[in-house]
Amino acid sequence: MDTNFLDIDKYLDGEMDSSEERDFKNRLQKDPDLSKAFELQKEMRQVYSNDEWKTLDRAVLNTEKAKAIKTYLKSDELAAIKETISEVVSENKSTFSRKSFTQKLAIAASILLISTISYFSIKGNNDLFSTTIQGEYENLPSLVNRSENADELLINGQQYFESKNYKQAVISFSEYQKINSETNSINSLSYIYNGLSYLALDNFSKAIEQFSLLEKTGSLQAKKANWYKVLVYLKQDNKELLKSSLQEITSDSKNYNYGKAKSLLSEL
Repeated sequence: MDTNFLDIDKYLDGEMDSSEERDFKNRLQKDPDLSKAFELQKEMRQVYSNDEWKTLDRAVLNTEKAKAIKTYLKSDELAAIKETISEVVSENKSTFSRKSFTQKLAIAASILLISTISYFSIKGNNDLFSTTIQGEYENLPSLVNRSENADELLINGQQYFESKNYKQAVISFSEYQKINSETNSINSLSYIYNGLSYLALDNFSKAIEQFSLLEKTGSLQAKKANWYKVLVYLKQDNKELLKSSLQEITSDSKNYNYGKAKSLLSEL
């Protein structure tokens, strides 16, 4: 086994005498590879250890975010990641060269860090999006009237949409819009239904495209376009465009969903 890693463990565990510690610190300053391996191993220990929590102020420990992080650190999901990394490190620590092992350790640390950050970023965004989107899909005006001439593609599209078959809904609405594009007689609500279908499928660019088309219709529904774009940017976690769209809506209290936009803006 590379003696450098033994020395790192010994130093971090406080098992060196004053002479060994002085010598190790000198080596850290002169050896970039050792210094990098030391920092990585120290970071890994911080991820695994709960000591950091004990040193924090109690008020910090009682925040919801701190509780959520502690819960995640104890979760089966993170435990599985840490176990896999431990197995890889244990199996290969004696055979890897120092440079190779440092690279592996860097990858392992990155996986842990990214998994933790991603968990909270995605969870936070999804929670806010879920709260904001509530009712948007259920409270849309019906596309289908009682006329015998109701477009079959619109009827099918709405049925697919209501049954949450968004892939088929997109097909129906897109075909409807294509057929009627030359006659300039497209029902503006189809842009909302189609845009929300694309949003449900995480096709953000297509969703924005639909809401931009809605904005150009000049209809009463066109005033809702900015709000629907907000939903896209929120789910996409595009903070810059999200904030810009919310500011545009809150610039005039007469804008659609002014109150919701103001509340959401205050949470960013």
